[in-house]
Amino acid sequence: MWELYDSLIEGMTEDDRVEDFVIGPFWTAVLSAGGSVGIAPVISENVVRFDFSFEPERGMSLREAASHLKSWNFYEASLALASINAYYNDRERLGRSWGEDRIEELPGGRRRNRALKKFCEENDKSRILMSEPIYDREEIMDMPGMIDVMRSRPGFRDYLSTAWDELIPQADRLVLSGRAIMEKTAEKMIRLAESNSLQIAHWGVDVPLAAPLKEFGNAELWGFVVDNPGELMNMARRVMQRDEILKTGHFVIIR
Repeated sequence: MWELYDSLIEGMTEDDRVEDFVIGPFWTAVLSAGGSVGIAPVISENVVRFDFSFEPERGMSLREAASHLKSWNFYEASLALASINAYYNDRERLGRSWGEDRIEELPGGRRRNRALKKFCEENDKSRILMSEPIYDREEIMDMPGMIDVMRSRPGFRDYLSTAWDELIPQADRLVLSGRAIMEKTAEKMIRLAESNSLQIAHWGVDVPLAAPLKEFGNAELWGFVVDNPGELMNMARRVMQRDEILKTGHFVIIR
């Protein structure tokens, strides 16, 4: 169950540290000492079912913070995923890790849904199953292709995420956000998708642009690089919204 999680953590070195972090009502943001920012969703519950197993603090290594990705305290797991994204989604590290010829960059700016539209246009002949996308059903309905959505808190015409084992065999392509990693369902869904010969992609502002994630299921990665760390960290200290995040950076594709 933990092969993917261990490989993400073990792929990190101890050389970068947490400069600052914010756990907000909807999003967690981690600023690294190197200047990169990682983002992860916050999964809120009526009660905190498990205590923090460590004391998060500035100056700890990103890898140490990331080591708690397997925690069932979702605030702790959110901080861990944001730390992983701060490490892997550093633009300079991406160039060193992948080589510039492997990196496809989409412009940021006002038309903030262009990354999703591009993805859907490329797969408009496939039946796509998306897990916890950052767009709601009405926005997705405007995209090309046949798209089913599953969420832990479903909206109109969404499937409940617990139906993943029934929905995956009916699809052609599985698309996971970083939230599936936090919820501990990503590895199981990827294995089922592989056994049914589905193509796999990870898409979202919370997706690590990490070799271990790509190699696990031979997946495409559509992740987010923050270009304006100061602006994002300031917004994270209040109720940061999706579109505010998107205007601070751009999507990167690793195929």
